Amino acid sequence: MWSEPTKNGKTRYKERYTDPLTGEVKRVGVTLSGPDSRTNRRLAEEELKKRIERATLSSPIVDITLADLMDKYMDDQARTVKRSTCVRNRSSISVCVKALGPQARVNTLTAGYVREKLLAVASKPVTYNEHLKRFKAMLRWAYDNDFLRDLTIYEKLKPLKDDSANAPINPEEKYLERQQLIDLLKYMQKSQPVWFLLTKFLVLSGLRIGEALALEREDISDGYIRVTKTYSLSTGEITTPKTPHSIREVFIQPELADVISDIKRYMRNNDLLTGFRSPYLFHGVKTEHISYGAYNKYFRETTKKILGEVRTPHCLRHTHASILFGEGVSLDTISRRLGHENSKITQSIYLHIVEKVRERDNEAIRTAVIL
Repeated sequence: MWSEPTKNGKTRYKERYTDPLTGEVKRVGVTLSGPDSRTNRRLAEEELKKRIERATLSSPIVDITLADLMDKYMDDQARTVKRSTCVRNRSSISVCVKALGPQARVNTLTAGYVREKLLAVASKPVTYNEHLKRFKAMLRWAYDNDFLRDLTIYEKLKPLKDDSANAPINPEEKYLERQQLIDLLKYMQKSQPVWFLLTKFLVLSGLRIGEALALEREDISDGYIRVTKTYSLSTGEITTPKTPHSIREVFIQPELADVISDIKRYMRNNDLLTGFRSPYLFHGVKTEHISYGAYNKYFRETTKKILGEVRTPHCLRHTHASILFGEGVSLDTISRRLGHENSKITQSIYLHIVEKVRERDNEAIRTAVIL
């Protein structure tokens, strides 16, 4: 290490190191206040050591620790995904790294060890599966970036069977049949009016729950809902929508117009009682945003009670699409309404619905008398 004084009275400390990937000799530096001194040299040595370690970790290193891998993975996440996604992933992965040991070597982990440690901190299948999902995403990233030697452990780690009310829903169960929807809304109208109105709005508009909670009253005018933002369920912030194509105008059909009027009337009556004012279409009694956690819990419990099967609020978006398919609305129109980049994405997501529509059409052709 050597030092060089700067023009403003500070000291610049430098050190050389060899890049293990290219063999090139490179330099790192750090500037500290004041002249060269024993204290500054000690501080500079520590900082330069850290910077060299970070720089050399950019190269394939088979003995990287979980703590170092997490730092690099989250740095990449911060650059490539939305803040809300990054926050959610960091929270779950931190639990995994703490349970497995920050200094554990990534390439010496075994599937049995990971399962044992994660089960110790996440006894419920739904919690275990969520942590495992985020942890495996980091392992996949590690492999793609040459920090994990092979994917053997990734392939061995399987989710637990989960029959609880919080279990993920199978793709073919993601939408409601029309009679199921009618039964559900009838019960909601009597038990929780605000959740009843939110449910009707979601199923009639096809909006994501975050998009609905971010709507302001001024976003609704001239027969359209202008979707330009979303409410992050993990950070509680208003952010940009899921994708650029999510920014869209959603046509308000008569049924949806009636529900919007009912929502405004309901919220206005609450505001008069509490004295609280908010620009958002949906808001709490004294909070800017309605509680998604409370709605999600109510929706899961209610679908289990009324339908005998658990559903999530996102099924309402799928139900919206399935009903439009059934009514003969084109795939391209539905794609634009949902905010998908193209109809191929819509078709891949709703393949099970497309197949049902195709079967119906084939049956109609089969029984048609042409000659």
